[in-house]
Amino acid sequence: MKIIFIESKSAFFGNLAEELSNIKGLVVVKTAADRLEALKISEKDVIVIDAGVKTGRDQSRKGLELFQRLRRERRYKNPVIVCSEVSVEELSKRYSIVRSRTGNRFVQIPTLLDSFVETLSQVADEALDDDGLESIIRWDSGLEGEWSNLIHSLFHYFIDVGQCQIDSDFHSLINKLTHSVSNWAIDRKRT
Repeated sequence: MKIIFIESKSAFFGNLAEELSNIKGLVVVKTAADRLEALKISEKDVIVIDAGVKTGRDQSRKGLELFQRLRRERRYKNPVIVCSEVSVEELSKRYSIVRSRTGNRFVQIPTLLDSFVETLSQVADEALDDDGLESIIRWDSGLEGEWSNLIHSLFHYFIDVGQCQIDSDFHSLINKLTHSVSNWAIDRKRT
């Protein structure tokens, strides 16, 4: 089994990758998020992401945003383990994608190696099917936040630019919103 660690500045995360590489039968690969597509990834490979959030600090949530993009934009069906010092209950208030379900697990760090290996074995055979991926994309990948931002931009377009100057930027915003909603808001389509 191949475990792909998205590079992180967390010392614990780096140490965990090192410890796992000593286990027979596991291949550990460390990569930057922007190099993930260059790897030959099978649906059985497990991706491990550091959520990038620490207890008591307002830090970047790049790991969580990466996870959303992997599912939504790149349509990765791979099993994913998300690690964070912050509890899943706290993170899922804003990022529901971190809740454990088929295809992903959450591990609060620090954790013991044996506990992480057990989680790894639970998720290893859980690549998402098409329906599972579609459901996660629709409900848990941040689409509604994206739509809200696009609508907000359109609103400000009229305030800042004025109604009399509808140009390519306006059409680009409309097209992006229309495309996203028509692809993913199946529950809101008229029959």
